[in-house]
Amino acid sequence: MKDKFCSLCEAELTENDLVKVNRLADGNILCNNCLERVGAINEYVLYNLEWNTLSHIHEIIKYNIKSRKTIDEIAHEEEKNATGPIPKDYKRRERQLIYQLNQVDANLSPFAAGEIKQLPHILEDDEEIIAATDSKVGILVVTQRNMVYVEKQIFSSVKFKITPNEEIKSIILLGDNTSHNMSVYTKNEGILIYPFTANKAVVDVFFNKIKNIYNKPKPESQPQPISYQETVPLKKQSSAEIFSQLEKLGQLRENGILTDEEFTEQKKKLLEKL
Repeated sequence: MKDKFCSLCEAELTENDLVKVNRLADGNILCNNCLERVGAINEYVLYNLEWNTLSHIHEIIKYNIKSRKTIDEIAHEEEKNATGPIPKDYKRRERQLIYQLNQVDANLSPFAAGEIKQLPHILEDDEEIIAATDSKVGILVVTQRNMVYVEKQIFSSVKFKITPNEEIKSIILLGDNTSHNMSVYTKNEGILIYPFTANKAVVDVFFNKIKNIYNKPKPESQPQPISYQETVPLKKQSSAEIFSQLEKLGQLRENGILTDEEFTEQKKKLLEKL
């Protein structure tokens, strides 16, 4: 039903209402009239619709929120409105991390304040933020040590996932101008997929900052001496596992991580196991 009626005024959507472009982060859709109405109050929303939910739109209309608040302003308001004393060490670390986010041009959504406040509890004191961006329901942060995903939680305790950088084999950015996600290939957990809500230009900046950390060029192979000893047969893999590996190889070649020669060589080895 979300694709048939405006989530704000409940008017039936027409062919002139761009369903994909007018879609909010939570899947709700605004008609062009409502979009113009909200944009007249806060022009920032028009260019960052994918960062906002229907509840955010209601708040903008109800409280006549006219401008985007910076990360520093949000953090200051959260601190001012907090109940009970805030430890000095936490305040120091929070300000330090906010400074780092601004230095790397994180460009996070104004509604990511809750996730930002959790970072001092999650990151070690000596971790420095290299890059950060909004994901579909949270934020993704990369430090010199870890990739950290902090999920947005409203009525429950915070959820987060830490993946050490040395556990990540490679990353791939997939999608188009309206929908994109990053696939993270790990050594022990398979593939982790993080969908993004930021526009493609912002995501490209984030990806370019971290790709050299995880997509390291393969060292040139050295010639190996020929051994005449009897080789030990490899453990036989199932067809499903082999086809899954072939698909991953194809993605790595498409994204320039493997050359055509490397792809052909690895493909031949996998097919010999069938």
